[in-house]
Amino acid sequence: MSFFKGILFGVGVGSAVGLLLAPRKGSKTQEKMIDDVRDIVQRTDELNESLKNFRTAVIDLKTTFDALVPEFTSGVKKDIEDFNFQAEPRIKQIQETIDHLSID
Repeated sequence: MSFFKGILFGVGVGSAVGLLLAPRKGSKTQEKMIDDVRDIVQRTDELNESLKNFRTAVIDLKTTFDALVPEFTSGVKKDIEDFNFQAEPRIKQIQETIDHLSID
């Protein structure tokens, strides 16, 4: 956040110095400075609004993530249990066949 403030401060100071050194009438320089300050304030407000929207989006994403992960985990556990239920008889049958072949 301080990086953006530094950029905005630098733009403001640079504009002010440039305008003060510019070869214009005082009233034109004042108008230009006022316009630049308004522009900086507007861009700062837009940046703050964008950051607010970003924060809201991150919170919404976390909420969605928190809601979906338990469901997904539960579904995966159920699939593993189903697989084990189906595989156990087959594994037992294969083991019996191996045992039978080892005896012969």
